[in-house]
Amino acid sequence: MLWKSKKEGEPSWETSLGEGRPGWHLECSAMSMELLGESFDIHTGAVDLIFPHHENEIAQSEGATGKPFVRFWIHGEHLNIDQQKMSKSLGNIYTLSEIEEMRFEPLALRYALLSVPHRTKLNFSIQSLEDAKKALERIDLFLLRLDEVSRSAPHDAQRSDSHCDQLIGRFLTDFETAMDDDLNTAAALGALFSLIRDANIAIDNGRVTSNDAEGIKTAMMRVDPVLDLYPRRDDALDQSVEKLIDARNAARRSRNFAESDRIRDELLSKGIILEDTPGGTRWRRR
Repeated sequence: MLWKSKKEGEPSWETSLGEGRPGWHLECSAMSMELLGESFDIHTGAVDLIFPHHENEIAQSEGATGKPFVRFWIHGEHLNIDQQKMSKSLGNIYTLSEIEEMRFEPLALRYALLSVPHRTKLNFSIQSLEDAKKALERIDLFLLRLDEVSRSAPHDAQRSDSHCDQLIGRFLTDFETAMDDDLNTAAALGALFSLIRDANIAIDNGRVTSNDAEGIKTAMMRVDPVLDLYPRRDDALDQSVEKLIDARNAARRSRNFAESDRIRDELLSKGIILEDTPGGTRWRRR
């Protein structure tokens, strides 16, 4: 409906049609055209807006311009909280600040929300955040392991058609296929973790060269703009941690184990976990 008659308590304007206001569907057409033009690529919304809201948007917009309004519509299913529909009346709503107060990074929330396709209802819970946190830690540890292999494994510039090439090719194909399948983020994440599993096995079996490790990491970075999930590192923090690690390594070489343990405990108190590997000491956030 383009125009609604005046109701008590609502804003209204006097027109040739009488006193009233524009229909609520019209505001979205007006805002969209003002900001994006008469035709644009993607319009999102929840499934309950398909009818009547989005159908009205299409009718009034295309009726006014004679042009296609939107090329692709993406409708997301509802979010449940602990098996109940999220609503203000039930009070089962989490804010981002509340999630951070529970010591979850915003990245964990992003992962949890991406863990199911957008047409599937997501049951959001604290457990889903815990699962997301573990998944992100697995990604982070794998990226650290790739860095370690890149530094310490043999360099083979002559290799071709290696096992790792096949892993990379399958990963990129599966990832693209999943995202082309109506933005199937669950399958895309599945492709990522299949790569991590298979590459870890290959590393354990000594089948990953320095070049392989760089190739795997490059492939992962190719999909990063899509998922935007990889843990980000703070350069200033990195430098301070690396200095403490150097001091700890110096203490260990001089057999000053008390100082070595003190530095490890200091970093642990700051949420930094050290791991001593054959390729050297690496660190990650707890």
